[in-house]
Amino acid sequence: MVKKYEGLLYHKLVQRLNQEYMLPPSTVRWNLNKLRDAKLILAGNQEKKGIPVRLTKEAKLIITVYKKKAEKHRLATNHK
Repeated sequence: MVKKYEGLLYHKLVQRLNQEYMLPPSTVRWNLNKLRDAKLILAGNQEKKGIPVRLTKEAKLIITVYKKKAEKHRLATNHK
């Protein structure tokens, strides 16, 4: 979800995700803050504004592993 919007400013990302998934902005912000606290995204905050949202190396690794496992599972279930 965040990956396709990498490079947007935090408040723009909140708006996009709010519109696309019809979630309240507060819910989007809460979840983005959790990702930032977990060091899975880099984003601006009240002190450091203007920093585009980016996935961290750790987040990219998690996505890669998840995709590989999902593909393995898909292949295994198609062969039954």
